[in-house]
Amino acid sequence: MKHTDRFVAVVIVFAALVYGSTPDYTGPAYAAAPTGHFKVFRVPTAGVQPRHITAGPDGNMWFTESDQNANVAKIGRIDAAGNVTEFAVPNQNSGPDDIVSGPDGALWFTGASGFPDFFIGRITTAGQMTGFSPCPPTAPCSIVPGGIASGPDGNLWFTEDLQNAVVRLTPAGTFTFFPIPTPAANPSGITRGPDGALWFAENGVSQIGRVDTIGNVVEFGGLTGRPDRITLGQGRAVRIAYARDQPPSVASRLQDFFGMTDGPRIGGGKIPLVLFVRIQRGQLILPTGGRLLPFGFIDREREVLSAVAAAQRRQRQRVQLIADAQHAAGTDERVYDA
Repeated sequence: MKHTDRFVAVVIVFAALVYGSTPDYTGPAYAAAPTGHFKVFRVPTAGVQPRHITAGPDGNMWFTESDQNANVAKIGRIDAAGNVTEFAVPNQNSGPDDIVSGPDGALWFTGASGFPDFFIGRITTAGQMTGFSPCPPTAPCSIVPGGIASGPDGNLWFTEDLQNAVVRLTPAGTFTFFPIPTPAANPSGITRGPDGALWFAENGVSQIGRVDTIGNVVEFGGLTGRPDRITLGQGRAVRIAYARDQPPSVASRLQDFFGMTDGPRIGGGKIPLVLFVRIQRGQLILPTGGRLLPFGFIDREREVLSAVAAAQRRQRQRVQLIADAQHAAGTDERVYDA
């Protein structure tokens, strides 16, 4: 079913888009062009986050949609008239992120939380999906893919954070990992370069990497910048939020911090991140730095546990008020406030 309404929007600028050619930004035609305008097309599923978008081989645009808190994972297709069609990813926890048109006429996308079978997804222009994992079903493992690109060798290439590698994936589903020399590079975006190699960003160490189709990796340093995502204890890659006059922060579910012995940091471990931990429907703001407790909290244990206990007390009070009101009305049926 096609839609052009609802609230969350994908914004596309239509301005002399010509597939397969490079516009001349210096010519007289460009200089004389009138001011462009935006058209907004609304995504059918409310509350999802459109992530990345690419041109498909069918003349449409394809994009990823994700809301891991609501277990929603979709791939969207939008035509030039703004008609949107959504396709649900079989693994609704996969967190679709980057997407690219592949060498086989299909679209390929990354799933940062695609355990155990949908770390990389493939969708045909007809909407049929296939998931790929580097591990057999009898021995599942976890990876955290980042950006993905179509290589000049007819394969897909993507960055992977847990093993600190660039990965080559054949259309048939064969994975080959090429380690990045610098530890904790936090590789993210990747693209095909004009020299027949793949180029990628190393957010964790402020470097740019280059890998040829044989797998030789070269790194270029001396950059100054900031990372845009970090991997938490359970392998989920989350974006780092930056705001003026505020320290950098991350927000995620409580269970995503399990297994960590220290709070997440950037800048070579020098800058601790403020943690926004989602508990049920609310959030707790946790202080940065210090030791992560075994169940995911850092520092000031009494203060945090007290806040959790207070929230639980308020919930019990709401339930009791409902039960008392129903008892006063002469009914034994209990209705609990969700």
